[in-house]
Amino acid sequence: MERTVFRFNNRNEEYSVLISERFKELIPEAAAMLKGHRALVLTDGITAGLYLEGICGALSDYGIPADTFIIDPGETSKSLNTLGSVLRFLVLNSYKKTDFIINLGGGVVSDLGGFAASVYMRGMNCINIPTTLLGMVDSSMGGKTAIDFEGVKNILGTVHQPSLVLCATEFLTSLDEAQIRSGCGEILKYSLICGRDLLKGYESTGAVSAEVIFECCSIKRDLVCADEFDKGIRHILNLGHTFGHAFEAASGYGLAHGEAVALGLLAEARFGAAIGVSSSETADMILEKLIKIGFSPNYERYAEKASRLIVHDKKSSGGRISMPFIGTDGKPRIVSVEISDAAGFLAGSAG
Repeated sequence: MERTVFRFNNRNEEYSVLISERFKELIPEAAAMLKGHRALVLTDGITAGLYLEGICGALSDYGIPADTFIIDPGETSKSLNTLGSVLRFLVLNSYKKTDFIINLGGGVVSDLGGFAASVYMRGMNCINIPTTLLGMVDSSMGGKTAIDFEGVKNILGTVHQPSLVLCATEFLTSLDEAQIRSGCGEILKYSLICGRDLLKGYESTGAVSAEVIFECCSIKRDLVCADEFDKGIRHILNLGHTFGHAFEAASGYGLAHGEAVALGLLAEARFGAAIGVSSSETADMILEKLIKIGFSPNYERYAEKASRLIVHDKKSSGGRISMPFIGTDGKPRIVSVEISDAAGFLAGSAG
């Protein structure tokens, strides 16, 4: 079992991300934390059919009863309506601030459940159990929670750190190729940030190892703990996301998040080369990697609509937007660019 610790020295708090092949190796730590408290397992309809009975059974073995709340799968559940339904359940069932929401599923579940936990009684506990590759390498940790509103992705949200994150790689066996590939979009982001090829093993075996998941978690840990509330260096983790979120919304959320990020990495690298902050070789390398992984690198079909959406990006202010790029030296850097320039680049890419 691997462990990485998110430690926030400014308030003397920390939490662990545990990574193991088998969930049964992880449950004792969760059970110890949950003892004497109530738990609500939040999950989606697909994940419920795969794992809900087993998770609740494992908790019951340790004497921990759990309520369950099942949402519809997919991005449409990240809504005020679904959030209200979760909060209503907590109120009507007299949950306390010291109780727990257990978010079982992918990024939609942890985004929604984390948001609910952050606003219920001004903050209750949550444990994240990601069942997708994207969740394990990115969305389950770092504390960002969100729902979508008025067609804008993640426009409403909070920063609320989980109490514990449990990553069992056995869950990955239930994912199809497209879901694994989506997670690889985020892994490619981490590869660019650290300057190491974290996808080499996947290209040769079709599988992602626990070691790679641990490496991604560790990269995120260092940036999050240095800048928890995303005021500066944590922006590096948004590599590929400025354009990627716009592509995702422009597709009507038909694009999986990791696929949108992968396309965002390519488009942003080309934009960076166009304004002189990145090299064209970086964009060429990303294109080659996307093709090897199995992505269709065609973002042009989303570009025109995306050009109108990036004005809503949370890193924008005063007509400018803070964007991370891979610099000409191969290292990540944050650059303030004119929103009109980014929008113009996308509009000019439309096909």
